[in-house]
Amino acid sequence: MSDISNILNKIQKINNSKEIILPSSGEKISLKQITIKQQKDIKDLPKNITLTLVNLNKVINEIIRTNGNLPLDRISILDRPLLLFVLKSQISETYDGIKVSDLIDNALKVKYDIAPFTSKTTNFIFEINTPTLKRDNEINKYILKNFDSQSVSVQDENELQISASKTYNNMITSEICKFITDVRLLEKEEEIQTNWNKLSVDQQIRLLEEIPASEVKDIVDYIEKVRNKEMECFTYKATDDKGNQIEKTIEITFEFFNL
Repeated sequence: MSDISNILNKIQKINNSKEIILPSSGEKISLKQITIKQQKDIKDLPKNITLTLVNLNKVINEIIRTNGNLPLDRISILDRPLLLFVLKSQISETYDGIKVSDLIDNALKVKYDIAPFTSKTTNFIFEINTPTLKRDNEINKYILKNFDSQSVSVQDENELQISASKTYNNMITSEICKFITDVRLLEKEEEIQTNWNKLSVDQQIRLLEEIPASEVKDIVDYIEKVRNKEMECFTYKATDDKGNQIEKTIEITFEFFNL
């Protein structure tokens, strides 16, 4: 009788990979197929109404880390839509009535034209950039640790709306933090270092919460550009019942990785 460890090693070796070029850097990444256990991990995620996407992205990032040959700090969040479609293509030819190969082609056509940005305000200098999957994971873990208890056991609909709103508002600061790579304070034209990258996420959030809201407008605008670029990857043209061309958007849900 074969030993189970030997069998598992053989199974892992036959897990076929697919290569694709990352839009953000031009690097080639090789992705193994998603496993049944990874499908199960997604389906077992808690369905917290306000944290669904955070939970899902955290697990997807881990799948990309486990199945890919590049570290997460070399993969941008703007690469993730393409990698999702690649993973999907390995288990199914279609999704939401469209060929997954067409979704991959569409994502590859989206122009990656969002560069790092320096925002100088009255009192601060912010260095801003599209986060990597590693940075995305750091902030997602912070959000889940601090806010995952909210809205889980609420039964009353009004309470649920209040709880969801509270969680969303808390997450706004975390989302802004995700896009910052450095913060310097301006005092009488002198730049004071905050040693941003040496701070913990909790310390970064605490620092950011004390900054006047008007000072982060450039960051909010930058985030909107990045999110719109992500939506381009998830948007495709389809034909309706009357033969007219319409735009549809792919929604990534817990069922995305179903066969």
